[in-house]
Amino acid sequence: KLREPVEMRAPVSPGVLRAVIAVALLWGWTSFALCVWLGFVCLLRPGEICLLKKEDVRLVTSQFRPREFRRLGVLILQKPKTRKVGARKQHVLIEEAPLLTVLALFLSMLEAGEALWPFTQATFANRLAAVLDFLGCPNLFPPAGLGAGGAKHIWQVLRNFGLLRLKGR
Repeated sequence: KLREPVEMRAPVSPGVLRAVIAVALLWGWTSFALCVWLGFVCLLRPGEICLLKKEDVRLVTSQFRPREFRRLGVLILQKPKTRKVGARKQHVLIEEAPLLTVLALFLSMLEAGEALWPFTQATFANRLAAVLDFLGCPNLFPPAGLGAGGAKHIWQVLRNFGLLRLKGR
């Protein structure tokens, strides 16, 4: 019970998510925008987002055309929150083609071992707050609202509880 949040996290809507990503890209915060997008699509917790490294993203490529993706990727979580009661490493499937395309470009610019988010979790939260302030909706959702928003979106669109459980680990 101590591991559960005291109150529910406000989930982000897909429209607000797109606005946050657009502003972040406009400001040149590519890494932040990508991590926000990953957090939503993969239902990640803020700590999991901030610990991702280049090697934690695996993109499935065709054998004959290494630059083309089969619209499939895997995100490996080295230190998930539930690692002491569940699997020590967890995996999340990425099927969104636009995200995979951007990930491939972004990962090609990173060195081996480099983090997707090279700053602290507090910096991530501060950047999110700055973007939300700019959009005129300060404190609309915390960083944990990315995963909650992704879960809500999956449920509203697909109504597939099995998929939601699988994505949420």
